[in-house]
Amino acid sequence: MTVKAMPLLAGDVLTAHGYNVGKPQYAWKTVAESVVNSAVDQLDDELFLPVEPFSMYLVLACFSVTGPTAAKLRLGYSVPAGTQGRRHNVGPAAAVTSTTDTMRISVHAWPTAVSYGTTTTAVSIIEEGVLVTEAAGGIMNVQWAQNFANATAVTLEARSFLRIQQVT
Repeated sequence: MTVKAMPLLAGDVLTAHGYNVGKPQYAWKTVAESVVNSAVDQLDDELFLPVEPFSMYLVLACFSVTGPTAAKLRLGYSVPAGTQGRRHNVGPAAAVTSTTDTMRISVHAWPTAVSYGTTTTAVSIIEEGVLVTEAAGGIMNVQWAQNFANATAVTLEARSFLRIQQVT
């Protein structure tokens, strides 16, 4: 097993795996990524982070999305088997036609696909919550697609990000 090298500061807590509990990990999109004419969920190429077994994480995900109002965005997460927890979802409701339209505010399990509205002007989606792993560690990966296949692209913009912070 490889142990990550990191600076140690007063008050730092280490797990058996050498990861520093409490230090946030980040993944962000360096380039915009588009999906055209497909409602098949895909694992995002850049928005994924490792999670340890028997651990609890605080998670924050912020996305900037553009696309036609007819396509919409479906967003969920691939997580290790047995993972529990819920995420709070805030973003444009699926029926939006403008950036000043109705908002969606809901709570779902991490793997549950949630539909958001899209417009040709970037909209913001924020999801946050607690993720609790069981015996299986692995990868937490953002998973997304068009909600309805459409010939015009839905784009997850650059600088969208995923942040996790292990708390136990």
